[in-house]
Amino acid sequence: WYDKAVEFGDGFSALHVGSKFANGQGGTKDYKPASSWYRRGAVKGNPECQNNLAVMYDFGEGVPKNAQEAVRWYQKAAEKGNEKAQYNLGMKYFIGEGIARDYLQAYKWLNLAARKDENARKQRDRLEELMSAEQITEAQRLCAERFRLLQRFGPHIEGRYPCAEALGRRDRLQPGHTDADNEKL
Repeated sequence: WYDKAVEFGDGFSALHVGSKFANGQGGTKDYKPASSWYRRGAVKGNPECQNNLAVMYDFGEGVPKNAQEAVRWYQKAAEKGNEKAQYNLGMKYFIGEGIARDYLQAYKWLNLAARKDENARKQRDRLEELMSAEQITEAQRLCAERFRLLQRFGPHIEGRYPCAEALGRRDRLQPGHTDADNEKL
């Protein structure tokens, strides 16, 4: 039944089964099928599956270790408001693993995660010590812009037309473009 549910777009079913394998419920931990189930849910747009798949790429559990692939899936989940992914993506930008070091992006994602995560607050505060006042102001602007979009559209922000739709530029969008692509429009 889980197979059918996932086929029809139910990412929660993929999360449920993937978590059972990853946590060893009913037996020993088995990351390979866990990653397969998480991938199925991630492709269907489930942000928890996207984050969990990213973690698996980050640590090489069930899939080959791949920092760039981890960043790609963290990005998808973070853009949908997943706080764990926001923290993880912020840290990737902070240390420059799998993506170029970028303190503005690191601050943006850590600040978003900091709403509910004490570790994110600590890392954001640590990052502030390395940034100029101008950089902090710009990073806060980026964060506020993302937060407004999340408030307005919730996890559906990354639907067919990502952020540019939210900014009222749907007439100039290309289906399947990322936030960065649409920000250029």
